[in-house]
Amino acid sequence: MSLSCYAAHARRIGTAVAILGAIFFASSIAIAQEAKNTPIPAGKARLVLNRVSGVLYVGVPAIVKVNGQEVATVWADKSAVVDIAPGAAVVSVTSWADPGDFAVALKAKVGAAYAFEISPRIERVNLFGEIGLIGQMIDANTKKNTGRFSIRQVKKK
Repeated sequence: MSLSCYAAHARRIGTAVAILGAIFFASSIAIAQEAKNTPIPAGKARLVLNRVSGVLYVGVPAIVKVNGQEVATVWADKSAVVDIAPGAAVVSVTSWADPGDFAVALKAKVGAAYAFEISPRIERVNLFGEIGLIGQMIDANTKKNTGRFSIRQVKKK
């Protein structure tokens, strides 16, 4: 294959990937928005999970768990909607990239919606960059609320 044929082939593949990415992005926004606007199922409570935008950890998804069970994966500047059983719950966020998690307690009521904001944990980064794997393991084993991300409940406006 000549260099010009290879370049043309690479451009076609790049264009196809960009188009598929745009379709996926648009459909994920539409699905999240549609879920926010749908009624909460009977006997359930709703979590609306919003991850802030920014470049810190943009390539790492936040993994959200409720009572230890994974319920959503949220990328930077994206949202997810999860319906859960009412009652006491621990909502936590972690990542595949390192140990540690950040958790908040919630007493979910039937028919209620709760908004949460997921953001990078700035304390995790020091003057020299990330604290390294050994530092991460020590951090995760000696303290509560560690890891790359934090999660907090926010009031509705």
